[in-house]
Amino acid sequence: MTPPAHLPPFPDVDAAEWATLIASRSDAGTVEANTVAHVCRNLELNTDTIRQIESVLQQLNISIAKIEPDISGPIERKPIPRKTSTPRIMSGDSGDTVRIYLQEIGQVDLLDAEGERTLGRAIRAMQDAKVEQESGTVSVTRRRELRNVIREGEEAFEHLITANLRLVVSIARKYDGRELQLLDLIQEGNIGLMRAAEKYDWEKGFKFSTYATWWIRQAMMRAMADQGRTIRVPSHVVEMLNRITKADRDLTVELEREPTVFELSERTLIPAEKIEELRQISSVSISLDEPVGSEEDSSTWGDRVQGNREEDSPIEMVQKRQLIAAIEAELEHLPERDRRILEKRFGIHSDQPLTLDDVAKQEGVTRERIRQIEQKTLARLRHPNNSARLRSFIDGD
Repeated sequence: MTPPAHLPPFPDVDAAEWATLIASRSDAGTVEANTVAHVCRNLELNTDTIRQIESVLQQLNISIAKIEPDISGPIERKPIPRKTSTPRIMSGDSGDTVRIYLQEIGQVDLLDAEGERTLGRAIRAMQDAKVEQESGTVSVTRRRELRNVIREGEEAFEHLITANLRLVVSIARKYDGRELQLLDLIQEGNIGLMRAAEKYDWEKGFKFSTYATWWIRQAMMRAMADQGRTIRVPSHVVEMLNRITKADRDLTVELEREPTVFELSERTLIPAEKIEELRQISSVSISLDEPVGSEEDSSTWGDRVQGNREEDSPIEMVQKRQLIAAIEAELEHLPERDRRILEKRFGIHSDQPLTLDDVAKQEGVTRERIRQIEQKTLARLRHPNNSARLRSFIDGD
């Protein structure tokens, strides 16, 4: 039974994110497809799932804005090739790499609807053949037939992916300059494309590019949420940041100036105080080990951060605490008066050592008596049986 439209259609969809999605609809009653993909990122997508999402939104008079990627190019019907080679993104200069990659994928013709169905049937046959082959109850002749079906299905799978790599690049360009670099987005989108090819059901009547777009966007949105920040923030926070960024961009165009926090709050339905907090979260973290300057200059940001040289480092502070704890542990074995005199003489608890005269006045004895007690106590602490723990602090230096 489908839940009420104002509630998430699936348990894996966060209720707060679903409410945010509904609130983000435009005046025309549309929501962006990438926003829907992000909210539904934890779902195992298939054609039935997509149709149910669209149906629930339609109950609220909301439609998904269809932004068709620019993958224009010649469409030619052609048989499934016997051998294909999926272009791979190589390491190197990002600009040159993208250019070479685009040249390679541009050599593959796009598919028409009949071509997609042909490849879809071959992939489905391959999947069924693998299940039958693993059953272990097939004859030698049948096993040979299944191997041929599997080989043709694998070629169809690679052909379907290769013919849609331009779709991935087109979608990745929309997110370029955000949390991930273009090449990383393309890599993540290609993973989503492969998942779409595995799950594609040609009998449902969906155009493959429409179905694959969901998977590609979902893969990119997950990657940006998980990998795009040095300090990871929850996915629902990422969604709110995306809404604020979009509203900021739209209002800047409409008002021809930078929008105020209150204008952003009115557009996004997010409290102004929350927007200020989210902007602090969205600030970019910089590693202290990140190089600064030219290749000849090996300095890092950490080298340029000026600290207070008079303050102890965190390691030194810990070592001091450990030393104090070790000294106090040794003093616990002394008579109470001897321990008290030594603590006053060396300022163990007050950080201000006292003179022999000061201690003598406080204890009501002579200066010479205090000196004798001090020497006797120190000699006792220097004994190897008592000084082993303290000696490690000296040897460690």
